[in-house]
Amino acid sequence: MIISYLFVFILIIIGSINVFGRNVQRQVDNLERRYENDYVSIKEDIRDVWTNINKLETVCSAKAKNVSPTIASKHVHYKSSINEQRSFDFLSRILQGLFDEKEFVRKSLQNVTELISETHNTCMNKISEKIKLMDNIESRTSRCELDINEMQRKHDVVLQTVERMKAKMESEVTDLRLVINQALEEVMQNSLNKATSCMDMVKAGVTSSGVYTLHYRMQPFVVYCLISKAGGYTFISPDTYMNVDIKTLSNDNTHVVIRHRRTNGLQYESRIEQITRYMSRPLSVQYNSHVGYTRVVNDKMGPYIYVGLNPLKLENGRSQLKDRQGYKSNGKEFTFVNCDGNPNGYFAFLFNHNKASSVRTGESSAISRKWIESSTRVTGEILPDKFMSFFELHFGGCGAFAGTNHINEVTGAAVGIPFHFI
Repeated sequence: MIISYLFVFILIIIGSINVFGRNVQRQVDNLERRYENDYVSIKEDIRDVWTNINKLETVCSAKAKNVSPTIASKHVHYKSSINEQRSFDFLSRILQGLFDEKEFVRKSLQNVTELISETHNTCMNKISEKIKLMDNIESRTSRCELDINEMQRKHDVVLQTVERMKAKMESEVTDLRLVINQALEEVMQNSLNKATSCMDMVKAGVTSSGVYTLHYRMQPFVVYCLISKAGGYTFISPDTYMNVDIKTLSNDNTHVVIRHRRTNGLQYESRIEQITRYMSRPLSVQYNSHVGYTRVVNDKMGPYIYVGLNPLKLENGRSQLKDRQGYKSNGKEFTFVNCDGNPNGYFAFLFNHNKASSVRTGESSAISRKWIESSTRVTGEILPDKFMSFFELHFGGCGAFAGTNHINEVTGAAVGIPFHFI
């Protein structure tokens, strides 16, 4: 860019020099014509004056020759009178004056001629100097044009070199980027192959929610990682046949989220927590087990994910009879008073690999539907249908028991196990 500006600047200077040279040439030509005309005019005037003087001198000489013999003859033979002598003297003085005047004019003309010649020479010298200056300007202009052409040529060569270097560098950068991407891909793939949780996937560079394969004791299983800025949720595929360690999937036991699918195909979500009086009691999320909690009713439909709220034994051996129990869904508490001390209190999601039939006995009281009624419609990332499964919930002691077969508008559900970034 700077070279281009320099070329434009030099071209402007050359244009100005050319305009100045043309102006000087016109002035020189006009001056030369003016002096030539003046010189010719003065020469003609001098020639005319000189011609007139010669004519006058010839006339005067002729008259003097005619008068002198006459006067001399009369003086010799007739002794001319004094008047004639005076006339001769007067004519001689006139003739002498003419001679003197002619000499004066001759000298004056000579001086004028010398002055004109000197002036002419001076003008010609100045004209020669002007011509030399013009030649010098033209020579420098030509050299400048040659220099510009040479600079343009070098500029073109530099541009071609830069373009070749740019193309080469772009090619090398592309190759390097390809190598880096391949290396990163290999590193990420190795990391993903060793990932045991969605948290590991994020650490390996995964930023989008989706279906991924995790490993537990070198055995793969499929999950859906729902990823957000602060953390997310892990949904285990019902196609999982191997054992899964829930502790490797979650670092948060304060809540879970339940996604359910309705008959119209839409998905809804509920955040399930302990009621306020038991906020210090963690949820127990287990895979295909229920240690410390009541077993599931449809245990033949395993494996299952168990979310326990009320343990078999309360703190300090306290009885569950007359204890207010329940759950919180999306910030709202739904409770009941335990009427017989039955410790049931859980949600279970059964994968039913053996295609067993569900137990239809039980009751479906109001508390069994509150988590559905308080849910919110999912408008963001939709969980694939294959992650939905049969579910049951049981809150003993006059609470509720219900399964998918008791709630007609719901066709399946899935539990999201929370994790957050430390």
